[in-house]
Amino acid sequence: ARREPLVVLAAAKSLAVGGAQPECAMTGFTAVLHSDTGSDEWGAARRWGALVGMQSLLIARGRSTEAATQIEAAIAGGLGGTSLYLLDAPYVPGMRARASEVARNDSAQFGPGYRSCPFPTRLWTLGLWEASQGHTATVAAIGREFVERANRDGGALDQLGAAAMAGQLAALRGDTLDAIRRLEAVLSLGGPEDQLAWDVMAPRGSERLALVRLLTARGEYRRAIDVADVFDSATPLIYLFFLPESLRLREAAAAALGDRRLESQFRARLNALSGAQVARVS
Repeated sequence: ARREPLVVLAAAKSLAVGGAQPECAMTGFTAVLHSDTGSDEWGAARRWGALVGMQSLLIARGRSTEAATQIEAAIAGGLGGTSLYLLDAPYVPGMRARASEVARNDSAQFGPGYRSCPFPTRLWTLGLWEASQGHTATVAAIGREFVERANRDGGALDQLGAAAMAGQLAALRGDTLDAIRRLEAVLSLGGPEDQLAWDVMAPRGSERLALVRLLTARGEYRRAIDVADVFDSATPLIYLFFLPESLRLREAAAAALGDRRLESQFRARLNALSGAQVARVS
């Protein structure tokens, strides 16, 4: 990991795909996070990727307390990581108190609706957090800010943020059909492809999982499985975080379809990932 940190990171990512080799993947992520001594931006980027992979795999295996410990260590070491609390908290109850604190601090710093927040990914995670709390007005304000930025600068992440917040708003307002339509539109947006492997926003995992949940609730089980199967992709890394819940939803959808073979496959993968220790996403 000291000599070839990118090779080790790539190996860990490959071993983690679909939860195939979690112990080996965790060893690789840990080695890069603690042994990569690169002091340039690429060194920081590699360690960030390792942190995202490690925390995602820990949470996927039901070890959210350990994940929080790793995030706090990264923050203390100057790498950062508070956005991960905002991303995780809508799905992991143990992260919610810390996410609430992060959001309060950001609100004080960036103003109502976090309008002056300069970072698209941070603003998006804040929107996810506010949506999970049912704060429709704040989500709408964040959506408007993304629209203004997208119209002004045309940035891919700003366009993605605007579309994502529109989907969140439709879901908050109880318009399931509109939410499905808008979330499908989010997934069909192009770019930024160069950020799909290691980024947390560009892959749109939160929007994909939300769409799977809505399709399942509507009884569109085969379609839900098709959308959720993408979480088994080798890219991006953040899909590890959503893997357990996607497997649960696919297992339930297969059961509803009466496909016992597929149901058994999804259950076996879930058990292999973390056995009885997997924490159900709320």
